[in-house]
Amino acid sequence: ALRAGYSLQAGVDAMESMKLRVGEVPEHLADVSTHPTFSMRIEQLTAGRETILEAHSNFAAGVSYAKAGDYDAAIGAFEHYLTLFPSSANGWSNLGTCYLHNALSNDEDPWHDDLALYLRSDVTVRGVDKVSAARARNAFNKALEIDPHRDAALANLGSVHQALAAQLADAPGGTKRARRRARHLAAAVKRLQAA
Repeated sequence: ALRAGYSLQAGVDAMESMKLRVGEVPEHLADVSTHPTFSMRIEQLTAGRETILEAHSNFAAGVSYAKAGDYDAAIGAFEHYLTLFPSSANGWSNLGTCYLHNALSNDEDPWHDDLALYLRSDVTVRGVDKVSAARARNAFNKALEIDPHRDAALANLGSVHQALAAQLADAPGGTKRARRRARHLAAAVKRLQAA
């Protein structure tokens, strides 16, 4: 019904109407055992409606938790949302941003549609949580696989790399190459922010 352009409720109403007129299965399809009954289709539409409502609720809860600074709860909400809609670039981007916040332990930046977090060049990042950073990187990569033009995910992926490079460069015995890489990534993030 949705592929035909009907809303969920209009699809349910249409199936109920056809069920009343022709019964569970139209006569010309009675011999086809694989053809779904109208009751089965109504159940599928109703389940789909519930899934959409549940997903919307989880997404809204994730944004709300994130805005309140409860990133662990936001991560749980976005992960549940993504079990229902795994091809949501927005969901992956938001999940990555929550992991990035946990990795950096920095909740000073504003939240946007994609929950963007941009590192400022004057911020020194210390003690990056590498597990959360890796999870953030994976989530941003997934968002970019789905939508390569998702600017917030791209900028935040740069922030993950910048934070990890900065930590490496600040480490005792950090190499010139690591310092150069940190400066290169910081400049790339600045260019993305300016774009």
